[in-house]
Amino acid sequence: MLFLIFALITKSQIKSIIANLFITGCWGKADIRNPLLSCIPFPEGEVNKMIEHISELLANVMLNNKIISKSEYNWKKYGIELFLIQTGCIISSVLFCTLLGRTLECVLLLLFLMPLRSCIGGMHASKFSTCFILSNLTVILFSEVIHYCSHSRSDIPAFISMTIGIICYLFILFNSTSLKYLPKSDQNTDKIKHRKKTIMLTVMIIAVLSLYFRLKSCYISISCGLFVVSCSILAQLFLYKYKQESH
Repeated sequence: MLFLIFALITKSQIKSIIANLFITGCWGKADIRNPLLSCIPFPEGEVNKMIEHISELLANVMLNNKIISKSEYNWKKYGIELFLIQTGCIISSVLFCTLLGRTLECVLLLLFLMPLRSCIGGMHASKFSTCFILSNLTVILFSEVIHYCSHSRSDIPAFISMTIGIICYLFILFNSTSLKYLPKSDQNTDKIKHRKKTIMLTVMIIAVLSLYFRLKSCYISISCGLFVVSCSILAQLFLYKYKQESH
């Protein structure tokens, strides 16, 4: 399967594939299309229409019951859309990992990855199919990594994982370039910075406690989550540069 995937990739496609590789999120916009995924049949139009229809229906119910105002309608509808897409990706990831016998690893990864992605940010897919496929592949891949490192007889995989996690932690903590890709109203606000510091401090405390109590799966999951988010931030920066060069 891996040989088939690499056979489909040409040198001219590498940039766009790298830019979409480490995505675990379902909101935001990106103008890049992954040429590898374009050859995978996916009923994206029907899925998007269904999600839009459900979100519109729920938003109308909220509007008719005066739960929301007309001025809130559009962004509430968009929020419901994001919630449905994100929930679908999470459920499918857990299901696939359960079939592979990696339920615990999947749950641990998502517990750390989701808050990090929500608070820190990174690159997001513009298409549901790209988001769905790569989100699931990312979770499945790193669930396997967590399982291998935590069950290895040698401490070397866990040590390597911990070292990478520390590097990624420092990168995320001191990186501020991703803030400029937020909406202008949210850029450089105290709220954003406080939220980032809070989640990073929480992650550090949990990681230290995991190391103290020798909970391998826990701190390896944190390392994997930090690695995915770091790669997502780098992909975001890479995409920005790619778009600038293409123009």
